[in-house]
Amino acid sequence: MPRILIVGGGLHFQRLLLDLSPDIGTTVLCRAGTLGSVQGIERHHAVVVLSDRASADDWSAAATAVDRLWPVDRIASFSEVDQDRAAAIADRLGLPFNSPSTVRAVNDKRETRARLRAAGIESLPHRPVDSVADLREFFDEAGPPLILKPSRARGSIGISLVRHASDIDRAFQRSVTASGPRIPPSPLLAERFVEGVGLCVDALTHQGEHHVLAVSETVVDPETQVDLAHVTPARLPEAAVRAVTAHVRAALDALGVESGLTNTDVILSPEGPVILETHLRASGNRIPELIRLATGTDIVRLWLRQIAGEDVAAVPELRRARPIPVHSRAAAVRFLTTGESGTLLGIDGWEEATTLDGVHHAARLAQDGAGLEGLQNDSSYLGEMVFVADTASQALERAEAAVGSLRVRVHPAEGPHGRRGPSPAERSSSGGQ
Repeated sequence: MPRILIVGGGLHFQRLLLDLSPDIGTTVLCRAGTLGSVQGIERHHAVVVLSDRASADDWSAAATAVDRLWPVDRIASFSEVDQDRAAAIADRLGLPFNSPSTVRAVNDKRETRARLRAAGIESLPHRPVDSVADLREFFDEAGPPLILKPSRARGSIGISLVRHASDIDRAFQRSVTASGPRIPPSPLLAERFVEGVGLCVDALTHQGEHHVLAVSETVVDPETQVDLAHVTPARLPEAAVRAVTAHVRAALDALGVESGLTNTDVILSPEGPVILETHLRASGNRIPELIRLATGTDIVRLWLRQIAGEDVAAVPELRRARPIPVHSRAAAVRFLTTGESGTLLGIDGWEEATTLDGVHHAARLAQDGAGLEGLQNDSSYLGEMVFVADTASQALERAEAAVGSLRVRVHPAEGPHGRRGPSPAERSSSGGQ
């Protein structure tokens, strides 16, 4: 029976891992702040909860005590929050996991850039930014446009686009103070903005070999750079897919990734692919579902089978992905957003849109009465719709048309000096925002 120590929370991943086999045993080691994301507490051998202020030594001591009482075979960690602790624990117990150095390099965008440059893989102009003066100096040196981002954030939190010198102060203040649940502010990284096709590359690394399972295309809001839609497969010629997958494999090598699922954000520019960031976890925004619909491969289940100790090298899904992913159809997700701030009054046309041809999934993510602050990050989505079709263009067009048919009604927030803006009818907006 594999005995797995899960470090951190993990939402539904813990339940899916236990569902693989009744022979799997798990103990969870987590901080108090993530206890709410531990599902099925009664199914775990034990759940050990540490203070949110516990030190790295506390975590290692707790893991050692667990291993002494209930010998551990494997280590798992499902999100970035506690991967550094999982890596240190695996290193201490002599168990397979990505190294502490790799986890640090992947989860810190400053370190990622340094690793890629040192390996000769990319030379994108970038600079750590600790002050407005640093950002202004880099702006003068590299020229616009620039992207400014917190080095340890995720979910598009704190990303600012700097097109003009007049944007610098606003962008710095927005990015330097950006935070979210379990995402504190972090040091900033500025880099040259890259024009091109946005992509997400999902891969499973097994015994040091990177198997690219899908290349999905991403559509972003041009001002906030927040994701609006994804489609699998990306609308690219085969030669471009080969170039992108080869580039991602080289980047994962440079970062020292040895095992597990990764998702890597890439821009395919006219000069070639450029890595934006990568993560040692499954993609969000329903991309694993798009991959399953388009390829037949459940990448999360494949990852969990690996965590449970299975040698997945000969699994048909991995063999089919050589040398590039194979798709039998296409799937797209489109998120409903609005740039308005205020109170959500309603979404007109939602029921009709959910019955359109090709719809696979539809869910409202914000209910009437919710407070809105415009499009800030991927927590700003009001709804999501997944469509399937024979081709990527068809799937994306169906999703865009469905969301574009919706009408979001917002009661505006109070303006300056307590004045209210136009009436809700005047401030309604299309879902195509």
